Amino acid sequence: MTGLSFEVQDGVKTLDDLLRQDTGATDSAMKEYAESRSGPLATGGVVSYALLGLQDPLPPDVLLHASEFANDHPLLPAQLEYYTRLLHTPAEATATFCGQASQGNFGAEAGSSLLQSGLLPGNYFTVAVYILQPLSKGSVHIRSADAFDAIKLDPGYLRHPLDQEVLARHLAYVSTIVSQEPLASLLKPGGRRNASAPADNSIESMREYVKKTTLSSWHPTSTCPMLPVELGGVVDNRLIVYGTRNLRVVDASIFPLTTRANPMATVYAVAERAADIIKEGLATRTETV
Repeated sequence: MTGLSFEVQDGVKTLDDLLRQDTGATDSAMKEYAESRSGPLATGGVVSYALLGLQDPLPPDVLLHASEFANDHPLLPAQLEYYTRLLHTPAEATATFCGQASQGNFGAEAGSSLLQSGLLPGNYFTVAVYILQPLSKGSVHIRSADAFDAIKLDPGYLRHPLDQEVLARHLAYVSTIVSQEPLASLLKPGGRRNASAPADNSIESMREYVKKTTLSSWHPTSTCPMLPVELGGVVDNRLIVYGTRNLRVVDASIFPLTTRANPMATVYAVAERAADIIKEGLATRTETV
């Protein structure tokens, strides 16, 4: 994910003072919540949410270049074919857009902290963009037989060039969103932007911005996918890890592809199904005994 922040008109309330831990703002918010269970502490930071497809078709050469990476993973050819169909269908979402009533410190200046460091003065509205079902694949591996050793984690952000291209084009569309009413009248004309924001709205500038600012959306999935071994699978359709007898994985890592929405509900469904599978196994074992 990445995003762009825009300074709002004077008098428009945001959550920026709370992010800066302004004593007056935090005391007021805590008092309002204690008295009426209302106010900024009773709401989430995200104030609007939309799933959108690409508004303009990708140039043919971009898709041709993407196909050159089809051998990077055994599942990637099928995934690329599926994803290309989505990209050619504007009604199919390929990104999530979230409106946030505060600034986002995107970029190298933020390090791993999006909302807790390097904050600018003033009040802002942010549109964050999350790419859905990225083609880039990271990895998680053990370093040794010692369970207490840190794992070797490579998120692989933007490893596939199509992810960078799609995210850049979605991000360019943010300028269209913020220029529409009623949002446009809430933003300060010529107001400040987040520290790393590009000076123009060209695709080239957005590509560079995406490379500098992309970070996790904190919904990791698919590191132990339920697939045939030849397609990179780790667990079978009974959730058992290949090569073991009774070691199961029951979480979002078994998704062959990440969901095009928050994965929480799907994780619940996986857990329910896993419970049924385990109970079936126990019943069969009891009958055998």
